[in-house]
Amino acid sequence: YDAIECVSKQAADVWCRRMLKEGDSDVRVILDDCGWSPTNGLDDEIEWAWVDWEYTMPANQVSIYAYPESSAFAPGSFLVKDQRGYQYLAETMANSLRQDPIVSTEVTLIEWDNEESDLPPARVHTMNLQDGSCTIYEASAVIPTVSIGVLQNREDMFNPPLKDFSEKNVFKMGSFQKVFYTFEEAFWKNGSGTDEDFVINIAMEDRQDKGRCSFFLSLDKGDVPADEISQTTSPTEPAVSTPTQPAQPAQSLVLELPNEDGKKAPGIMFTIDATSDIVIETLYVQTLAGQTDPAVAVEVYTKEGTYDGFESDPSSWNKVYEGFVMGLGENAMVKLEGDQFDPISIKAGTKQSIYVSVKAVAKKCANCLLGNKQQETVGRSSGTFTVSGGVGMMGLFEPSGKARAFTGAIVYTVTGTDDRKLESDKTFTPSTTTTLPGSHTLFCTLVTEQVERVGGQISDEKAMEFLEPLKKIYGADRVVPTNIYAVSPWMDDPWTYGSYANWKVGANPEDFYETMNEPQRDMHDRSVIFLGGSAACLEHWESLMGAYYAGEMKALEAVAYLTGDKYDVYDHVCNA
Repeated sequence: YDAIECVSKQAADVWCRRMLKEGDSDVRVILDDCGWSPTNGLDDEIEWAWVDWEYTMPANQVSIYAYPESSAFAPGSFLVKDQRGYQYLAETMANSLRQDPIVSTEVTLIEWDNEESDLPPARVHTMNLQDGSCTIYEASAVIPTVSIGVLQNREDMFNPPLKDFSEKNVFKMGSFQKVFYTFEEAFWKNGSGTDEDFVINIAMEDRQDKGRCSFFLSLDKGDVPADEISQTTSPTEPAVSTPTQPAQPAQSLVLELPNEDGKKAPGIMFTIDATSDIVIETLYVQTLAGQTDPAVAVEVYTKEGTYDGFESDPSSWNKVYEGFVMGLGENAMVKLEGDQFDPISIKAGTKQSIYVSVKAVAKKCANCLLGNKQQETVGRSSGTFTVSGGVGMMGLFEPSGKARAFTGAIVYTVTGTDDRKLESDKTFTPSTTTTLPGSHTLFCTLVTEQVERVGGQISDEKAMEFLEPLKKIYGADRVVPTNIYAVSPWMDDPWTYGSYANWKVGANPEDFYETMNEPQRDMHDRSVIFLGGSAACLEHWESLMGAYYAGEMKALEAVAYLTGDKYDVYDHVCNA
């Protein structure tokens, strides 16, 4: 603790050293100066928790310039368990716009140096992910708000490449990857009833294992009985609806149906047995298509009752979705856009069949859906409905006769009276002491070095290896997960290429922010590209609010330029 306080005090004068052009040290050097040098596994884990876990990289790769933490927006850190996720923030803000945004559309190229001075300087090439159509938009100004990782790895997105960015970029992208485990019992809880925040195992045998799921965070806090918990799972984060959340308006829940034996099929039919009134809002599917493959055309049909006897009868089915998805490989799920999906209402005590199909099957079924072969893998229940049955399809309404259980995820809301009687008079308040009581869930976080060592999506087999230290502590018979959810690594995501932008040790931020705050000008000296994103916000570059403020600042700057006014970005809160 004394060393940590010492580092914080030395970090406080970093701005002065910057102004004097004295450069900066890495945190490892400062820790050594403060008398802290790890000599064993326990020391390693303490340092990992304070530095690596926070900044995604070890102390020798973290600039002291990045070390001071900001508390401008909140008194502490909280886990967000809202099942709508961060996307809900963007959707809510989009609803306040005067003009509806163009969604489900990927920007593939930005041409921004038009030789003709009487034409708009930029041409933005896009592809609609729902119908595969391409559109080119002419623009007088463009504000890219993608992550630093995308700017670093996707230079081909801009023609010509951005000027000076690569040479002056001061950031290095790091990555987080999370693995969630649910168990039959919360075996890590103290026998006297005391809750534990963390379960820590020390890499005593091999110090190279530092941070390899050595910190497990307990999401099971408090004493709410498990039968009062609506436990659901998401393709990206596990989500739990607790009695402390309001029942109205209904929040979207997610039931995940993981793939277990990787069997492919152009289409899959299955049945849902509802015990409560529910509305299916959309689906996640798994396809063999990868990120570089063409978009996959998908159709979804539904009918009341079972599909038995109706596999070849299209007149009995209603189409509820038709669109395109970009494949992410066989280990990832992709969402069917909800605004194109007609909700499916199912009454309690009834059956509803759903048919998901690839519209144009590629050679060797390279873009086919994934499904489970064994019927035992169906019968997954959310507590309000059960997914049962499943048959593979060769072509549209052409049954193969082979069993195939749907894999992916079902997004739904409960609309009728729920037997669990969720209390509607309580509101959700974030808390560090009551998280998801009764969920029996632990999760661990890997950071950059371990993410690179694991490589790509974590398999169930690899995830089980991370539990070996817990088995030694609590016994192998108790450490048996009922579900494992490995969140895809942001490092490989083509729209992030990492999850945290770290200052490079010794980098010069003044040059970088001059590049970020000066618009990219074309050959006619017209300001065209206004780079946004949190990296453009000097005061709050590490935060979500920094991204918001940077977008506001760049919008004000672009509008001022296009209307002939002037706007000084150094008067904005990002640079104040």
